Amino acid sequence: MEPEDANIHQALIDSPGDPDLLAQGWQKRFTADESRIEEAVSLYEKLGFEICVVAVKTSEMNSICEGCRVFVECNYSTIYTRKHEREVPGSHES
Repeated sequence: MEPEDANIHQALIDSPGDPDLLAQGWQKRFTADESRIEEAVSLYEKLGFEICVVAVKTSEMNSICEGCRVFVECNYSTIYTRKHEREVPGSHES
């Protein structure tokens, strides 16, 4: 792995996630390049999760160069999931 790749990888891991989504009950799962997003979305849907895919916000990534920021913004997204509302205990009327 090239040093630049290692910096990007670590910065993606260290990103805390979107605070607005987290406050709405979404859980950050992982960040991936576009070639893996469709596969992961399909898997989480089969597991019964709601899915939210958002482009990476490089403003939250301090340890990468400007050229890497452009690359990440064009090629990476973060997957968030949450259980469907109907599956949350206590959310249905008896």
